[in-house]
This record gives sequence, C-alpha cells and structure tokens, in this order.
Amino acid sequence: MEWITVVVIPLVVYLFRTWLNSRNQMVERIETLESKVSTAEIMISELRDDVEEIKEIRNVLTDVKLDIREIKTLLHNKK
Repeated sequence: MEWITVVVIPLVVYLFRTWLNSRNQMVERIETLESKVSTAEIMISELRDDVEEIKEIRNVLTDVKLDIREIKTLLHNKK
C-alpha cells in the first residue's frame, strides 16, 4: 500500500499537472490565433474599402479624361 503513495499518487499528480499546463498553453495559442485572425479580418476589410475607393477614383478619372477629350475636340474644331 505504501508504494501507491510513493509511486502512483505522485505520478498521477505529475500527469495531471502536465495535462493542465498543456491545456493552458493550448488555450493561450488559440487566443493568440483568434487575435491574429481578427486583426487580419480588419485589415482585409480596410483593403476592400481601399479597393472600392480606388475603383471610384478610376471611374472619376475616366470621366475626366473623356471631358478633356471633348474639350480638346471642341477647341480643335473652333480653330
């Protein structure tokens, strides 16, 4: 019976502590990954907004180019 208190109980305690530490480390890793994913999602959202803004600017520039061509044509025809 003495061997149980000397061998088995410390072994069980060691295994439990090892499992608990491993579990805590895994929880920390998961939280870190969740934080990174959240940050990445925010960055992706900002990039999408930037892309939409760039598309709008491109459309405006295209309109401006067309207006400039029309003005050039009118000026050329006026001469």
